Amino acid sequence: MEWQHTVYMYPMLLSAVISMVLVAYGTAHVYRNGGRPVTLAFVGLNVTIAIWTSLTAFKVLGSDPAVKLLAFKAFHVGSTFASPMFLVFALAYTDNDEWLSRRTLAVIFTLPVLTLLALFFNPNSIGILDWELITHGGLTTLEVQSGPASVVRIAYGLVLDLLAVGVIGWYALRAGWSSRNQVASLLVGIVPPAVVIYLELTDVYPPGGVGVNLVPASLAFTSLGFGIAVFRYKLFDIRPLGYRTAVEQSPNGIVILDEDETVRYANETASESLEREPLSIGEQAEVAVPGYEHLRTEEGPVTITLGQGDGRFFDLRRRTIERRGSTVGWIISMNDVTPQRTSQQALEEQNQRLEAFADVVSHDLRNPLNVAQIHVDFAHEKLDGDDENLDTASAALTRMEDIIADVLTLARQRQPVEDHEPVTLSSSANEAWEMVDTAEARLRVESDLAFEGATDRLQRLFENLFRNAVQHGAEDVTVAVGALDERSGFYVADDGPGIPEDQRDRVLESGYTTRPDGTGFGLAIISEIADAHDWTLTVTESEWGGARFEISGVTTRTRLHESVQ
Repeated sequence: MEWQHTVYMYPMLLSAVISMVLVAYGTAHVYRNGGRPVTLAFVGLNVTIAIWTSLTAFKVLGSDPAVKLLAFKAFHVGSTFASPMFLVFALAYTDNDEWLSRRTLAVIFTLPVLTLLALFFNPNSIGILDWELITHGGLTTLEVQSGPASVVRIAYGLVLDLLAVGVIGWYALRAGWSSRNQVASLLVGIVPPAVVIYLELTDVYPPGGVGVNLVPASLAFTSLGFGIAVFRYKLFDIRPLGYRTAVEQSPNGIVILDEDETVRYANETASESLEREPLSIGEQAEVAVPGYEHLRTEEGPVTITLGQGDGRFFDLRRRTIERRGSTVGWIISMNDVTPQRTSQQALEEQNQRLEAFADVVSHDLRNPLNVAQIHVDFAHEKLDGDDENLDTASAALTRMEDIIADVLTLARQRQPVEDHEPVTLSSSANEAWEMVDTAEARLRVESDLAFEGATDRLQRLFENLFRNAVQHGAEDVTVAVGALDERSGFYVADDGPGIPEDQRDRVLESGYTTRPDGTGFGLAIISEIADAHDWTLTVTESEWGGARFEISGVTTRTRLHESVQ
């Protein structure tokens, strides 16, 4: 058989080679990672392109009429199924796998199969009306007059191509920037064949292209675009594989239910958490997932305990999967909250011990202390108050009462604040100032702040800070209260002697004091109140060289204009 030459065979052969490389790479990927829909569809699409382009090149190169006609029919195996495979790939690539049911695939491929059979057997010239060889520019080509079935096949293919481009294009609009280069590589590869089809419909051909089907030659751009998407932008590794990988490798247990509330998928974490290896597919959710019945009625998380002994705690959440407004299933997420629950239990036990300790301090210690104080006072009366030893004993008992009161306050202020109330800086500071023996001291409220806190504890915080300023400063000490400039919170500052830098952390410790008559619990109580609110307490120096206590992390409501009290 004689052979002929045309430059248009080179892009056809290039497309065939690239497509076969992609088929080999995709097949190897399926072998290593399993037959995911997007990979299988991609392999199938490139098989059709390889058949289409290689056999078209063979048809063009051959000069024997019988060989040309056979090659013409054979390459239609590729061209006929290329458009349906492109649509299938588009659906799989954009995570619309639900459309790839057997029924849908049957609908997509039935017409191409029928038109291909009509082409090969050609009953009543339904596939081919007539054909002839023509020579133009020294190149002999096969000119075929298409029958009705072929016209339907071509129109149907164009419709499927438009649908596929629309599906991928819509996905591109919703995809993140990390995926758009990948999508662009796919769509750009589709443009040249579309342009060539339009030119051929308008009888516009490039030099030497008359009688040659140039669509297979333009598929070289398509194959290059696909190759870039695969090797440069990791087509198989990002979408939709990324979704499944994220679920499979999630530290949380994931269970997917269908509309009948039966298990359709469970990742390894869920199986391990439920101590089921693996979780049975098709099992009812109420049987497979403990506590599932509560998820139907409760909006928030449901906590369950699994395992023997101490067990492990999990928060379960159920989210609806919807498609076109209808519920098609649910996702159950299992978050292991054992560390948080263990810490919470330990905190609750600690609080219970503190409450018990507070009861002991309040009753069991105070009662004998009160008895001792009564006897000392009685002895004072009998001796007309003239006994130095009794004076010392009375002072010691008074100090013990102060220490007990502070210890009791310290224990109770450690309880976390649960109920926050709207408070203002000025009202809280002024009310606390009235409760402290301030002598000649002066309070300045330099700015106001509306925030949330526990009113009674906030007043105790201000009282202790004011008392600390008065006790360690001069009689006419000035105390300033205001809002922080760069952080959410407030400060209390004075113009007293201040706190040395090396002692600023120690002053917040229980029992630390620099005064002979001090209990060492005043500032420790302030620290506990701040911690109970989840605030941060910082000790620093004021602008006058005195002490400055900053409370940050406050939940503010409104920042008001500066005012001075």
